[in-house]
Amino acid sequence: MRISVISAVLVCLVSPAGRADPVARPADSWEQYDLIAKVVVRSIDETREILTYESTEARTFAYPAEVEVVEPLRMPAETGPLHLLVPRYSIYRGKRMDSYYWTSGRYSTTNALALACRYTRDKKGLVVKWILPEETWDVYRQQKETGVVERPRSMQEEEEQQLLDAAQSLKELGRERDEGKIGWEEYNRRAEPLRMILNSQFGKPYGGL
Repeated sequence: MRISVISAVLVCLVSPAGRADPVARPADSWEQYDLIAKVVVRSIDETREILTYESTEARTFAYPAEVEVVEPLRMPAETGPLHLLVPRYSIYRGKRMDSYYWTSGRYSTTNALALACRYTRDKKGLVVKWILPEETWDVYRQQKETGVVERPRSMQEEEEQQLLDAAQSLKELGRERDEGKIGWEEYNRRAEPLRMILNSQFGKPYGGL
């Protein structure tokens, strides 16, 4: 399996054809998250940065946010005011990378957002992983109502797919650069998170591509 993944990634990087897929996508099963709900963000405390992830190469920080649940789909057992952790930025090999959802202003809306969250490793906080598109929300709602859930991809399968998507996206960026659609500065800015994925911990078993 590892050899086939390496080969597929290399094909993505050197072959001339193909359109880039998203680098990542929500999980196939609603059961992969600890909280799924439509919420309205009431406040975000930008004075507190909370470490939500740490490894030898990367750290991720988030702001605590108070939200009002308007449509629950999957909720944790605890009751009381719900506080989520909104990712703000990551530090990878000394370089800061801002959260796309934050920089694009997705949390500043007064409209309800469909969020998928997972607990931190210490189970002390729920981190926003996705602002779900409506079609994914509908899939998760149908899974809950019918009890029919397709076999979710394993962690290894998720990681392998993310590697392939990152390689395909990097190849597409290179094509846009070569055609003059974007400059080197824009290319490097957009390529950095893709390189981060290809050089991340789950990339190392496949040869550190």
